[in-house]
Parts: sequence; structure tokens; C-alpha cells
Amino acid sequence: MRVPTLAIKPNRSESLPWRLEGHRELGKRKRLFFKTKREAQITLEKIKAQKNNEGLEVLSTITRGDAITALKILAGRGTLTQAARHFAEWLDQNERTITLGDLIEELIQSKRKDGASHVYLQDLHYRLGNFARDFAPRPVASITGAEIDDWLRGLDLSPQSRTNYRRVLGLTFAYAVTRAYASTNPVDKTAKVKLKDAPPEVFTVANLQTL
Repeated sequence: MRVPTLAIKPNRSESLPWRLEGHRELGKRKRLFFKTKREAQITLEKIKAQKNNEGLEVLSTITRGDAITALKILAGRGTLTQAARHFAEWLDQNERTITLGDLIEELIQSKRKDGASHVYLQDLHYRLGNFARDFAPRPVASITGAEIDDWLRGLDLSPQSRTNYRRVLGLTFAYAVTRAYASTNPVDKTAKVKLKDAPPEVFTVANLQTL
């Protein structure tokens, strides 16, 4: 919607030769007429000051109502500017993101080009393939740490195996962050499994001599 511009213009009337254009009240256009240009200028300055004080300069009724509703939703948890900036960043992120399935394919291809071993690539393909069965069509930026946490707990694996899955997923989403497909790594918000301490390694005299 085009925002009307307040302006003083000549009027075809001998008794009221000046008018103020662009003024609205309750969303409807309202022309104001004046005997002198000086009166019109004074009214113009008053209207501008009033709009500035309201913080909603020359807004339509619909826009004003939208702003009031937005403030009620925020309930004091932030300003309209903060909310708008956060939403704009969310939109930008979701426009840049790709699906998890595409991310996995891109990651494995990049690791292959970087010279990763066949065994390492097989491990990525296996673990990420299992994860993709539930999340492949999802936009990467929409997957949360809580969802990953629940998925890891549902594996019903040993602590070490679950840790290995978490490590691979962390690597995958870290790659997404570097490629600007996501703003943060959701795996950072998942729980770490407590691993049992491995028994101390015993060295023989021969071992120590080689150190």
C-alpha cells in the first residue's frame, strides 16, 4: 500500500484557497481547507508531530491494527523491530537451506573429493542413511536439537555407538553451517552420553623402551 504524502496545495476556492492533501483519519482520506497558507503549514506541522509521537507515522488502519496485535503477541518479550529482524533472518535462512537428503549427498561428495578413505565414507553413508530415513525431506534449518536428541535416544544402542552417531551428525550439521544452510548446529544442544572409563592400558618394558 502506498503511503500518502502530506502536502499543501492550492485549492479552487476564493474563501479557502489552500488545502492539505495526504491526511487520513481512521484509514480514510480527509482533506483540510484553509484561508491562508500559513494556517495550512501550522496544521501540517501539528499532524506530523502527532504521527511521530505515536510512533506510527502515516500508517493505515490495517497496519496500525497489525502492529497492535504483534505487540500483544510479544507480550513485552521484545520490540517490533527485534521481532521483525528475527523473522527476516528466519526467512533468509529458510530460503538458503536445502533438504537433509541433499546435504548428506553433498557432504559425502565433498569428503570423497577431499581424499577421505573408503572405510570412513562407508561409515558416513551408513550412519547418515539411518538418520535420513526419518529426516531426508526436511529442510536442514528446520531440524532441532530436541528432535535429534529424541532420535539418538530411540536408537537403543550402546553409549559408544550413540556417541559415534552424535559425532557424525555434529560433523554433518557443522558442514551445513559453513555452507550457510543453517545458522547454528543443533547437535550442540543434544545430550552427551556418559561413557564408562576404559581400563588402564598396561605397558610392558619392551613397550616403554620404544616410547
